[in-house]
Amino acid sequence: MNPKNPANSTKSMNPTNPVNPTNPVNPIKDSTRTALLVTARTLAAAACLTIVVVARTTVGWRDLGIMLGALAGLLALLASYNRRFR
Repeated sequence: MNPKNPANSTKSMNPTNPVNPTNPVNPIKDSTRTALLVTARTLAAAACLTIVVVARTTVGWRDLGIMLGALAGLLALLASYNRRFR
């Protein structure tokens, strides 16, 4: 093997990904990526909603701040969802 000749190297110099040829850097399929994003957004929404419900049972400024933070998280999820449909 000649180190000056890249054609003889054992590694492929082709930057395209055989799994997803439209995206040479990311090895994850589009359907898998979409499923992971939907799952992550659903879990984040469920967590924010749970935090709002649990913090609602107590009274205080700290709990109000926690609820406002969770509501801000829900608004951020809604904004990221709606951004795709502009």
